[in-house]
Amino acid sequence: MNRTSSVAKTGTFALGPVGAAKSMDALDTSRVGPGSLSARVYWSVYTDTMTLTGKWQGSDDNSTWRDIKTENNAAHVVLQTSTGTGAEYVKCPECIGGIPYVRFSLVSGVASGTAGDTYSMSYRYMAKSPFEAVFRW
Repeated sequence: MNRTSSVAKTGTFALGPVGAAKSMDALDTSRVGPGSLSARVYWSVYTDTMTLTGKWQGSDDNSTWRDIKTENNAAHVVLQTSTGTGAEYVKCPECIGGIPYVRFSLVSGVASGTAGDTYSMSYRYMAKSPFEAVFRW
């Protein structure tokens, strides 16, 4: 297996509505080694009433997305409340082997953002070798 990372997706929460999600592009899980997927997330929040929460989503058809819950059905953890910067690796739940596509999303809460409220996200995983690839019919 080879260590792989995706091109970073960057942006701002400026003028977005409360609860707006900033999502990465879909990732085909047939290329991902078991238990190796995480999202590397950086953020900088200057709006003092804004919160950020991260979540994983899955899709059967790469168009309809559903939240992926952890084994104990816990709520998504808030990454940031009020002003500040941070960086984390957010592990993907183990159940993705049965889900064809996944993506990571950041969701803003409480207040809409400004141009100073920024983020950067990328995937990190061990890629399967060509001999381990799963073919979808």
